[in-house]
Amino acid sequence: MTADASLDPSEQVDTSTEKLPDLSVVIPTYRQSDVIGHQVGEVLRALDGLGCGYELLVVVDGDEDGTSEALARIEHERLRVAVHERNAGKGEAVRRGLLAVAGRSRAFLDGGGDIPPQCLVEAYRLHVETGADIVVGSKLHAQSVVEYPLARRVYSWGYRQLTRLLFGLAVRDTQVGLKIYAAPVVEQVFPHVRTSGFAFDIEALALAIRLGFRTIVEAPVIVRDRYPSTIRPTTAATMFVETLMVAGRLRRFNPE
Repeated sequence: MTADASLDPSEQVDTSTEKLPDLSVVIPTYRQSDVIGHQVGEVLRALDGLGCGYELLVVVDGDEDGTSEALARIEHERLRVAVHERNAGKGEAVRRGLLAVAGRSRAFLDGGGDIPPQCLVEAYRLHVETGADIVVGSKLHAQSVVEYPLARRVYSWGYRQLTRLLFGLAVRDTQVGLKIYAAPVVEQVFPHVRTSGFAFDIEALALAIRLGFRTIVEAPVIVRDRYPSTIRPTTAATMFVETLMVAGRLRRFNPE
């Protein structure tokens, strides 16, 4: 394992070499010291069996509970850990992470272990097979298995209606914590992402489509609410406000 004190999005990764990883995976984590070590171990074992060059970057979004210590016990040459001095929000953690890695395919997987690493592996295979710009994990895929509380189901349904109304996206489920982007999508889209919270997914997808990346494929997921979530009732209100702000920014967005 190697450790990075911080991630500076202004420092672009050198992609001139032909020895780029096939896959880079970013796991954002916040206050998950009890479970993150187990999850990262599972992800590393799954990626070791994938048979491709990869790197795994865990972004600790403010180390308030000893998460860094839990990760320091994992020895693996493909693992890097970056620690934000303060909690900056999931969107900012993912944005910085994706811009700091170098893979031809760049994924993020939610910290906490709700989604098993095999879903990441299958989504990556789908990305390679289809050549899609983006692969999104979707709870609405016919092969998905979803087990989580009624309240989260209600939040998800309501948010889907809101995003359909505001953005008209053909993507049925924008908020699952598993997505894989082709490197050009990350490099052209994520410098423009401004949302630091949970609504960053919708901003990234809407910007990608605006910039011409329209091949988006759904992948099945298994979602089991095994561990305490960082999502609270107030999160729904915050996401609503963030999403309205994203809609306003997109109306003014000029890629030039």
